[in-house]
Formats: sequence, C-alpha cells, structure tokens
Amino acid sequence: MKTVFALAAIAVSGSVASAAVVTQWNFNSVISDGSAATGTTLPFVGSGTASLVGGVTSPSFNAAGTGTTAPLNSSDPNNTDDSGWQTTNYPAQGTGNKTAGVQFAVNTTNYEDIIVTFDVRHSNTSSSVLRLQYTIDGTSFIDADQYVITPTATSGDSWYNRSADLSAITGVDNNPNFAIRIVTEFVPGTGGYLATRSNTPTATTYAGTGTLRWDMVTINGTLIPTPGAIALAGIGGLMIARRRRA
Repeated sequence: MKTVFALAAIAVSGSVASAAVVTQWNFNSVISDGSAATGTTLPFVGSGTASLVGGVTSPSFNAAGTGTTAPLNSSDPNNTDDSGWQTTNYPAQGTGNKTAGVQFAVNTTNYEDIIVTFDVRHSNTSSSVLRLQYTIDGTSFIDADQYVITPTATSGDSWYNRSADLSAITGVDNNPNFAIRIVTEFVPGTGGYLATRSNTPTATTYAGTGTLRWDMVTINGTLIPTPGAIALAGIGGLMIARRRRA
C-alpha cells in the first residue's frame, strides 16, 4: 500500500512543474518531400508566427546541412528534408543598427522559465554580430543576448548553435504578447557591421546581400503549476507521511 501512495504522489508532483517545448520551427515541409529547397514558416510544434522585420526578405528555403566549420549542420535531426529559412536584404553598411532580422511571436500563457534556442548560418558577407531582443507588450523590444563571431578564414558559410536564457525575466512568463527578434548589429564600439569572414587572406566586406539562414528556432518553458496540482501533490505527501508513521 505504501508503494501505491508513493507512486501516486510522484505522478501528481510530476505534473506540478514540467519542462516542455512551447513552440518550435524547423522550417521543413509539413509533408516531407525530401527537398531542402522547399519548406514552411508554420511551427513544427505548438503555435506562433514567424515574420521578417526591417526590410529583410526571404527568397527561398535552402539546405540546413552544409558548412565549413563545426557545427557543419543545424541541429535538426531530420536528415532527408532539412530546410533552413534563407533571409537577405539586410541594411547597408552603417545603417539600420538592430532593426533588421527575423521575429517569432509565441503565446507563453501557462509557461514560465523561458529559454530560447536557435541555429543560424552566416554567409561570408553577412553581419558577424547578432542581437536577440524580446518584448512583453508585443511592440517595444528590449536587448537581451548578443552573439559575436570573431572572423576567421572559415567563420563564414557556417552554422552556429545559439541560446538565450530568459528565465530571470518574469515579464516574459505567462504572456500572450511575448515575442523575440534576432537582428543584425554594429560591431561593439563602432558605427558599422563587420563581415563574418573578414580576415586576410580570404577577406570579404560586409554586404546587405549577405544571407542568414535560420533553423530549429525553439521556445522552451516550464509549465506553471496549477493550484489543483499543488494541492493534490500536498495531499499525496501527507498520505505518504501518515503511512510511514503507521
């Protein structure tokens, strides 16, 4: 009998706090077609909206499985239909700092401890610096994590796995207006962008026609405990304690 009570309490306690994928975009075709050149901006898991900001355009989807340095590929486990969301038409040199990129809006109602992960492939002439921003009102965006690539001979045409821990920002919890942007940014302390591959002897210069390819954009959260689940967990604990005393 003691075992039964213990298992019941564990099962109830497990429903009190549970980490989960709230929404995820993998950009693969809804029905797999074996082609990385086709895809969708509809979420693979959950619900949300992916959009372009600051004049950025998306001419196509493209393979999320090529690169020159580790990680060579995105983290998508789908090896037969692995599409990435290709974007271009970023601002000209010295203009549009932190205004252009991609945006993902996700309703985090019933979730807290939000963590964002994503994969991005930088072309040689794309910005080497990105900034993740978030909003709690759906309109005003606040700077969060910055991602800086130190240019090398192989830093361009490569995938990078990124993350942002927003769990300390209570305003993004349980929020129907939550969204993030990932935008290009001037090199810190300067008034311009730096190309991802910009060192000699394979130097390139920044260009708005450079591309950023996105994959596996994931909003993770922890299910907020409901009063009923907490109460049941407490009852289960009391039942166990009483059985032990008996």
